[in-house]
Amino acid sequence: MKKRADRRLLRLSGVSAGVTIVLIAGLFAGLSTPCFADDGAKPDPSGVATGDKTNAVDAAGNPFVVPEPPDKTDPDYAAKKKAFDDYQALAAKEPLALKLADSVGHVRIATNFAWTLNTGYLVLFMQAGFALLTCGLVRKKNAAHLMMLNFAAYVFAFLAYYAVGYAFQFGAVAINAAPTNLGGIPMLNKFLIGEWPVGIRGRQGFFSDWSSL
Repeated sequence: MKKRADRRLLRLSGVSAGVTIVLIAGLFAGLSTPCFADDGAKPDPSGVATGDKTNAVDAAGNPFVVPEPPDKTDPDYAAKKKAFDDYQALAAKEPLALKLADSVGHVRIATNFAWTLNTGYLVLFMQAGFALLTCGLVRKKNAAHLMMLNFAAYVFAFLAYYAVGYAFQFGAVAINAAPTNLGGIPMLNKFLIGEWPVGIRGRQGFFSDWSSL
């Protein structure tokens, strides 16, 4: 019985070692990828420049800024042009309103990020529940080992998400407009494979930057 358990432990150790080697190889591959500065939009790590009056909307989703209509053949061009001219006139009379709208747009983007981060932190506590669940299915002598195994999974999960997971989740959210939504920072505007709307994985603006390819 002991020999069988030892063989099983050796097999599990071999699998864990293989997974570890693959993750480490992927980590070093990402670090060795050459990255060059993008001549386009610049990153904003502190977030102080992300979000302005163009991101401010009312409860119905109507934007604060009225864009200038580009198509003169549009049947509604006259009405849109009048709305744009009215907006420009009011903006010239009330410059303080524009500054307030900049703050509202900035807070809107910041709130979206904060909400997503806070809900993500709550999800992390699920791992404690999984740990208690699995510890209740094993013998007492294995509980400490299994508890540590559950939390050690974070190390590999965080590294994998940092290396490639973010690229799949937010890799090209700014391909249409930036930074109008959560994660829509300007650099995330290219797919590694395919094009919008069927592209796969982002290409630049994160850990494993492929913008040089």
